[in-house]
Amino acid sequence: HPVLFATLAAALFFVLLLVIFLAWLWCRLRFTLFDLVVYRHGLVSRAWAPYRSQAWRFFGLMILVAMALLLLLAVTAGPLLLHLILTMRHMNPQQINHDPTFLFSTIFPMYGVMFLFMLVAGIADAVTQDFILPPMAIEDAPLGFSFARFFHFVRERFGSFLAYLLLRFVLELGLSWIGGMALMMVLFLLGGSGVGLGFVLFHAFWHAGPGGMALFILYCLAAGAILVAVYLLLCVALYGTVAVVKESYAVYYYGGYYSSLGDRLEAPGPAVPTPAAVSPGGPLPPLEPPPIAG
Repeated sequence: HPVLFATLAAALFFVLLLVIFLAWLWCRLRFTLFDLVVYRHGLVSRAWAPYRSQAWRFFGLMILVAMALLLLLAVTAGPLLLHLILTMRHMNPQQINHDPTFLFSTIFPMYGVMFLFMLVAGIADAVTQDFILPPMAIEDAPLGFSFARFFHFVRERFGSFLAYLLLRFVLELGLSWIGGMALMMVLFLLGGSGVGLGFVLFHAFWHAGPGGMALFILYCLAAGAILVAVYLLLCVALYGTVAVVKESYAVYYYGGYYSSLGDRLEAPGPAVPTPAAVSPGGPLPPLEPPPIAG
């Protein structure tokens, strides 16, 4: 069926373009968030403008990271999934129900594989956003320079780096859990109020003829739309807050060791970002010790 094949190919091409665009937008917004947190001018247009070339380089890095993660998933989960499929091909439902141990012997290792995958993906996300992105944003540094600085930092401060990753995870998990509970409570209260009002309106309008039924249906549609809109707004507020807190924690942590970042954080007021060119073959700027409180 050539028409069906062409339709599927066009749909896949459109989905691929949409995924690429969203991935690039996500990379560009990471620079925007970094700029807003560091320079504190509060203007999204100013935070968006200076990082076109940096965002494209970061986008290429994200493609490589995604390919590496997919390869890791294929190497670790692929053999288990293939073993499960090949085993089930030669078994009928009665045999599976009689002896399901082979299912558990495959499913339980899959949990371990998925935990490993999520852990590696989380570490890769933290490293790229919190340590590779800042030199690119501040100094327009090449990827090689940013990675060299990061590896130099890890060699010198490995224990501090591990503690940072742990606290970052705890911070994100705690904020997401608390915010998620608050979000569910707000939705529960709004949904319960809407259901209660709908119960009253149903008895008042449903038997009042076509006009009353139309009013009740309009109320249901409007209430559902309002609930969905509130849910989306709360999600944006929640995850936006989590992202800002995470970014603030990251830049103030790394700013204690990376003087170019620390100087911008200690500026008395909002500033305009002015990335400085960095020679790929130049020496690494020295690591700064963290400031001592008091």
